[in-house]
Amino acid sequence: MAALAAVAAGAAFLIPWELTRERLPAGAIVVPRDAATLSDALEAVVEGGTIALDARWGPFLGGVSVSVPGVVLRSIGGDAVLRADSGVTLTVVADGVSVDGLAFDGGEVGILVQGSDCRVARGRFESLSVGVRVAAGTGSVVEGCTFRDAGVGVEVLAPGNAVQGARFQRLAEAAVRVRNASACLLARLDLDACVLGVVIENSDGVRLDEARARDGDTGIRITGGAGAAIEGCAVAGSRVGIELRQTKGASIAACDFRDSAEAGILLDGAERTLVVATDFRACREGVHASRGQENAVCDSTFSSCGVAIAIDGEADDLIARDSARGGLVGVSLRDASRAQILRAAVRAAEGAGVVIDRCESVQVLDAQLAGCPAGVVVARSSDVTVRRCEVEDAVNAGIALLNGISGNTAAENRVSGAGLGVFLAGSSRASALENSIVHCRAGVALCRLGYGARVEGNSLVDCDVGIAWSDVRWAEDAWIADRGWAIERPASATAPLVLDNALRGSRVGVRNETEIPLLLAANGLSGGPGPLEGNVHLPAADRAKALGIGTERSTSALVLGRLLQWMLVEEGVLVVDLIGLGSERELAAARARGDLDIAWCDEDTAEAALWTFWDSSLDDAWSIVARPELARRAAGSPVSVSVALPGGAPAESVAQSLRNGGYEVRSIQVVETTAAAESLLKFGSVDCAVVARFEETLTLGGFVPLAGLEALPSRAIGLCVSAEVSGAALRSAFGRLVAHLSDAALRDLVSRVRLLGRDPSDVAMEYLLREGLIGQS
Repeated sequence: MAALAAVAAGAAFLIPWELTRERLPAGAIVVPRDAATLSDALEAVVEGGTIALDARWGPFLGGVSVSVPGVVLRSIGGDAVLRADSGVTLTVVADGVSVDGLAFDGGEVGILVQGSDCRVARGRFESLSVGVRVAAGTGSVVEGCTFRDAGVGVEVLAPGNAVQGARFQRLAEAAVRVRNASACLLARLDLDACVLGVVIENSDGVRLDEARARDGDTGIRITGGAGAAIEGCAVAGSRVGIELRQTKGASIAACDFRDSAEAGILLDGAERTLVVATDFRACREGVHASRGQENAVCDSTFSSCGVAIAIDGEADDLIARDSARGGLVGVSLRDASRAQILRAAVRAAEGAGVVIDRCESVQVLDAQLAGCPAGVVVARSSDVTVRRCEVEDAVNAGIALLNGISGNTAAENRVSGAGLGVFLAGSSRASALENSIVHCRAGVALCRLGYGARVEGNSLVDCDVGIAWSDVRWAEDAWIADRGWAIERPASATAPLVLDNALRGSRVGVRNETEIPLLLAANGLSGGPGPLEGNVHLPAADRAKALGIGTERSTSALVLGRLLQWMLVEEGVLVVDLIGLGSERELAAARARGDLDIAWCDEDTAEAALWTFWDSSLDDAWSIVARPELARRAAGSPVSVSVALPGGAPAESVAQSLRNGGYEVRSIQVVETTAAAESLLKFGSVDCAVVARFEETLTLGGFVPLAGLEALPSRAIGLCVSAEVSGAALRSAFGRLVAHLSDAALRDLVSRVRLLGRDPSDVAMEYLLREGLIGQS
C-alpha cells in the first residue's frame, strides 16, 4: 500500500500544476492520469461523462470508437493530438457526443460521425484524406475547426447537419462536400486556396451563409438538388465563384464576386435560379447561364466585367434592374427565347450595352444605356422588342436590328448623340416606331433590308440626316460588323414604308441612295436645306401605287403569302408587307382601313375573293382576297364579264361571287360539262368559267370561291377569271406561280416549315429560284 501511494504521489508530481486547475466536471477521466489510454477511458466512461486528453502526453493512439451517448471528449493543456496509422482515427456511433479541441494529423479519416446531435468543435485537422465525415444521423455540428493540407475538410453524407465557423486552407479536393444530404447548414466558412470550396451534390434545401473563398478554382459548386440558398458569400480570385449545374429553385443573394477568371456565377442547366442584390467586379463574365430556363438576375451590380450577364441557349429568363459599368458588353443573349430585360442600366461598355443574337421573343424594356459604342444590337433574331429605352452617346448605333428573321421592333425609345439612332440592316419586317431621336448623324438608317420594314411615327430632331436608305454606306458604322455578324444582303428587297415621321432641323430630311424608291407618306419635313434628297416621295394620296399583302399566321398562309410577294417584287411592284398580320378579324380591319390590298385567308370568310386555291391534301382552302377597288383599278374601270357554267352549277351563286369581287355579270352561258366551259374560256368566247382541273387552267387567271357546288365531281372547283380581267403585273405574277404550284409542291413547302423549322420566306425564295420563277440576282 505504501508503494502504491508513492507511485500516485509521483504521478501527481509529473502532472503540471496548471493542469490540475482545469475546470473539469466531477468524474471526468483524464488520460493518462486516470486511464492509461483513450481506449481504456472509453471503456470506463459513463453516459454524459467527460474524457480529457492531456496534450502534454500526446500524441494519443486513435482507431477507437465512442459508443456511449452524451460523452464529451476534449483536450486540456493545448491541442491533444490523436493519430492513427490507417483507417478512421475516431468513430462516433453514439448520439450527443462532443469532440472539442483535438488535433488530427495524417491518415485517412479524422472523425467519422454516425450518431445524431453530435458536436465537433475547435479541432485541428492536417494532412488527412477527409477531416470529418458525417455519415449518418442528424443535428450534428462541425464548428470552429481548422483544416489544412487535406483532401476533403468536411464531408456530410446525412441530412440535417451543419458546418459553421470553420477555416480551410489548401484543400486539394474540396473544403466541404455535401452529398445526398438535404437541409444542411453551412455558415461562416473561410476558404483559402482550396481547389474546390463548397461542393453540394444532389441535396435539397442546403443553406450556405457568409462563406469567404479566395484563390481557388471554384468557390461553390452545386450539382443537382433543389432549393439551395446562398447568401452573404464572397469569392475572390477564383476561376468560377459559384457554379450551379442541373439545379432547381436555387437563390443567390447579397454575395460578392471579384476577379473571377471565367465567371462569377456559372449556371449550366439550372432552372428557376434567382440571383439578387449581388456585386460583381473584374470578372470575365459576371453571370453566365446556359441550357436552363426561368432564371433571373435582379438588382445586381457589375463593374469592369468583360460581359456582365451572358445567357446562352435558355428560355424564359428575367434580367431586371441590374447595373453594369465598364467591360465589353452589358447583357449578351444567344440562342435564348422569351427572355425579358427590364430596367437594366449599362454605362461605358467598350462594345455594346445589350447584344441579342439568334434569339426569339425577347423584350428589352426601359433600359438605360450610356457611353457604349452600340446601345442595343439585335442580330439574326425574331420577334425582339426594344421599347422605352434611353440610349445616350452611342458613337456607332443606338439601336441596331441586324439580319433579323422577322418581326423585330424598336419602339418608343429615346436616342441622343448617336452615330445612327436606329439602324435597320439586312432584316425582314424590322420596325422603328414612335422613337424620339435627337442629335444623331442619321436618325434612322436603313441598309440592305429584306422586306416589310416600317419607319413610322418617329420624331427626328437636329440629325445630320433624318432618314437614310442605303445599300452599303451605313453598314460600316455598325459596331457589330467586326464581331462576326456581317450584314448579309437578302436575295430581294421591298421598299421600307416611311409614314408619319416628324423631321425637324436636319441637314437632309430623307436620303435615298438605292434604286428602290422609298414609300414616303404623311411625313412632316421641316428645317434644313434639302429635306428630300434622291427620293421618290409618295404623298398619302398616292398610297394606292403600292400593294399591301397580308396573311394570317398559319403556316400555309405564310408560305403562300411569301410566294406571291416575291413574285410581285420580281414584276417591279412596290409591296407593303403585312404577311403574318394576324387573325381573320385583323385582316378584315386592315382591308377596311385601306392598308391591305391582297390577302390569303380562309375560304369561309372570303367575301370578295378573286381566286381560290384548294389544297385537299392539307385539308385547307385558301383564297387570294382583293378589295373591289383593286380589281377595278387593275382593269381601269368597272368590268362586266361573260360566264360559262357547266350543267348543275348554281347560276345565282356564281353571279353573287363575281359581284362580291367587283365585277358585273354581262351574260351567263350554260354548257354540258366543265371541259366545255373551259374550252370557251380558252378560245376567248367568255371571260369566266367554272372548271374542275385548276392545274391546267390557272395560267389564265385565278379563282373565286363558290358556295353550293358540292354536286360537281371535283375536289378543287372555282370560278376562273380570264387574263384580260386582271392587271398585268398581278396577272403575270399569279399566273406564273400557280402554273408551277401543285398540291404536292405546296405540301412539300409547308412541311419544310412545320417539320424542319425553316423560315417561310426562305422556303418560298428557294422554291421560286429553283423553279426559275424569279431571277438569281
